[in-house]
Amino acid sequence: MPYSQCKVCDLIYRNPANFMDAANEKAHYEHHQNGPEFPGYLHYLSKIIEPITSYFTPQAAALDYGCGPGPALDFLLKDYGVACDNYDPFFFKDGITKRSYDFIFATECFEHFHHPEDELRKMMDLLKKGGLLCIMTVFHHGIDVMDKWYYAKDLTHVAFYSHHTIKWISDYFSIDVLYQDKKSICIFQKN
Repeated sequence: MPYSQCKVCDLIYRNPANFMDAANEKAHYEHHQNGPEFPGYLHYLSKIIEPITSYFTPQAAALDYGCGPGPALDFLLKDYGVACDNYDPFFFKDGITKRSYDFIFATECFEHFHHPEDELRKMMDLLKKGGLLCIMTVFHHGIDVMDKWYYAKDLTHVAFYSHHTIKWISDYFSIDVLYQDKKSICIFQKN
C-alpha cells in the first residue's frame, strides 16, 4: 500500500520507499509558478494573510518557512510593513536570521515534510510566545480517496493532514487554533 494512516493523529503518510530523491524533488519545485510574478498565486496566498491582518505591527518579524524558489509572501507582507525572512531547505538554507519570529508562515509546504514532527518542533522553537503559526495545506478526506485525489498525485506531497490532525497538533504542542477554514488554512497561536 502506498500510504499509511496514523490511528492517533489521522496523518496520512506516503510510504518512504515512494519518496522522490532530493535532486528530482528540487527540480520539480523549480518548475512551480509560485513567485511574486504570478498574480494568481499572490491572490491564493492572500487567503492566509486576510485572517491575521489585525495582528500585524510595524516591528513584526515573519518567516516564510518553505518559501520555495520564488518567495511570494515576502512580497505580500511588505504592503503591511512586516519584514519577512525566507527559508527553504533547497533554495534559502541560510534564510533564518533571527532567534524568534512573531509570524511563521508555512504555505504549501506541510505536505512536503518527510518528518512533520521535527519540522513543527523547529517552527515552535522559532516562534515567539503569542506568535502565530500560519499553515496552508489541503486537508485530506480519508485514505480511501487518496488514489483519486489531485493533491496526492504530486509525488513530492508525502504528508496529508485532516481537521483531526490539526486538533492533535494543537494538543500535542500546546498551541491554540485561532482560525481554521474547511479546506486548507489553519492559524495557531503559541501559548
